[in-house]
Amino acid sequence: MNKMIDRKISFVIACYYSENTLKSVVEEITNLLEKDKHNYEVILVNDGSLDNTMQVIDNLCASNPRVRGVNLSKNFGQQNAMLAGFNFASGDLIFYCDDDGQSPTDQYQRFIDKIDEGYDMVWAKYPNQKRGLINGIGANINNRMLKFIFNKPLDLNFGNFWVSKKYVIEQAIKCKNPRLYLGGMFLTITTNMTNVICEQRKRLSGDSNYSLVKLIIIWLNGLTAFSIVPLRVATLIGGLTALIGFIYMIYLIVFKFLNNDVVVGYSSIMSTLIFIGGMLMLMIGIVGEYIGRIYSNMNGLPQFVVKQKINIEDEK
Repeated sequence: MNKMIDRKISFVIACYYSENTLKSVVEEITNLLEKDKHNYEVILVNDGSLDNTMQVIDNLCASNPRVRGVNLSKNFGQQNAMLAGFNFASGDLIFYCDDDGQSPTDQYQRFIDKIDEGYDMVWAKYPNQKRGLINGIGANINNRMLKFIFNKPLDLNFGNFWVSKKYVIEQAIKCKNPRLYLGGMFLTITTNMTNVICEQRKRLSGDSNYSLVKLIIIWLNGLTAFSIVPLRVATLIGGLTALIGFIYMIYLIVFKFLNNDVVVGYSSIMSTLIFIGGMLMLMIGIVGEYIGRIYSNMNGLPQFVVKQKINIEDEK
């Protein structure tokens, strides 16, 4: 334990409509860390909530100077809100947990023990996790997408509670892409990760804020932010379509010779449309390869805009 007392721990929490749960989550974390005599900070990022979440953050910051508040100017999404919090985290080990009370924060020491074994990141894995239909499908697609694009082991699960060494977060905040996908970003920095088996808690209040549309947006960000695989798939589809069009053109020409009842001009028009359409898709895919590279390296949209900071020094 003496080794850990010398290291500062940061907890980052992205907050969205969590006025009924946030106080309990933060108090549990601070009580645990103070009991174990850790140097710590808790960073709460209000991601454009229109309820009383920011008022709860104000009260928590007023009662404990180690609790920091960050108020974003609007809703930028969970991924961007997380990154906003990481920009103000000064700990040697940086935890992330959700604001709904489902994260088993009382197990935090087990995650630190895995870090001390040499891992760069440690994620919670819930073997008996209960998800809704949409979230279940989304998690499965997300896991396979990470495997396909980033070669993530299928048995390595990304969850809502994890810890990372400081250097990983320092590299992550250097990314200036406003359409974030942190899972992919972390995998481009390190693959030295593992899981800790935990029991997921029940949500303290309310339902998940993730809809099917939001999940699709996250998948698209993951597909396009760190990879040109979709563009290459488009190129492949274009090439296959052109090939099919060419074969169909030959078929129509032969069919015309064998069947004089075919309307004059039909064969040439259909074969030309199919062939040119396929070639256009092929060309668009090739041009998209270059546009994708430009897009990945040049994007001036803000990742987040900080409206207000509490218990945070201006120079940070």
